Amino acid sequence: MELVKVEAKNPVAPSKNWPVHRIREILETLVNAEESPAFASVSYGKYCKNLDVLEITLKQLGHLQPAGDLKNDPVKASNFLALFNLLDLGKNVLNAAEYHVPEKPESRSFSYEQNRKKLNQLWQATILASSGVDEKLHRQILVVLLERVINHLEDPIQQTDFLMDSLHQMVPLPSCSTPAIFMKRMCRLTIWGPSWRHCQESIRPLPPGPSRAV
Repeated sequence: MELVKVEAKNPVAPSKNWPVHRIREILETLVNAEESPAFASVSYGKYCKNLDVLEITLKQLGHLQPAGDLKNDPVKASNFLALFNLLDLGKNVLNAAEYHVPEKPESRSFSYEQNRKKLNQLWQATILASSGVDEKLHRQILVVLLERVINHLEDPIQQTDFLMDSLHQMVPLPSCSTPAIFMKRMCRLTIWGPSWRHCQESIRPLPPGPSRAV
């Protein structure tokens, strides 16, 4: 990535643009790896906190999603989802407004709304290809939804079926280790919005009432 920065600052003629093809080459290598490139993905994720790299990555991942259903190539699908989970459009990243190549004026034109739209398109393509995946991939998709996507969805209610199916399967998650936490997130962001307490109370055991004489 440091070489990408150098090339972006000193482009090879005739091109004077950001070397997007270098980012695509990195992403292609990670997606097509025969084994999960966990360390490389984590390292790349540090650069994804930069808005210029984030925007390019989001756009390029739209072209690198495995063809057909994800279940047909679980390794490639897992690699793809790991990269998807690096796409952080949260407030901390946006407020920091850091760039990998701040010297390039065109790289400092990040638009949240435009990238939010791309994120929704990428998510829809992913969910359409997710039928019949195994538990591991289902868990990865759910993590991506809850951690990276759901706060930016145009219509979160459309995800209710997928979330309820996940709850029915009780897919184990580090960030949703109990049914209460899972339901709290789901209800807050889908059906009830801020009134998620109605949903949370539906799964909370009721305290024992006073005994009644017969």
